[in-house]
Amino acid sequence: MNRPEMFLTECQKIHAEIERLRNVILESMKSHRETLSDIADRLDQISQRTNRTYENDQPVVLVDCRRWSDFSEMSKGASLVAFETDMWNVFSINSSCKEFVFRYAEKLPLPSNDGAPADSIFRKSESSESEALAFGRT
Repeated sequence: MNRPEMFLTECQKIHAEIERLRNVILESMKSHRETLSDIADRLDQISQRTNRTYENDQPVVLVDCRRWSDFSEMSKGASLVAFETDMWNVFSINSSCKEFVFRYAEKLPLPSNDGAPADSIFRKSESSESEALAFGRT
């Protein structure tokens, strides 16, 4: 047998194996048609519930506040407040009120530096105004 004939024989064997596997898959699908149909129905129900959830959600608006007093006023009654100070000594705070997220950030002065703006969270904390009062909570 020459080389092209050997190649053709191998291709025919591969094709026959592919056909056999295709038939096995089809038979398996036929025998499990009900189960597959149930799974498809469940996935469809989950998909519909997920879509309904997203349709009812309102878009979120991000508001950057330039002054602490603005942030404090807008954040009264917030359902969620998160804050951090990063490695550059920048204090960032975010609050969530209904469909709004308010954000405020400022670079905190070092304790020996008296360069904090008059309307600063640093100044507010120096004057011992509590966080609870700043956010309208008692």
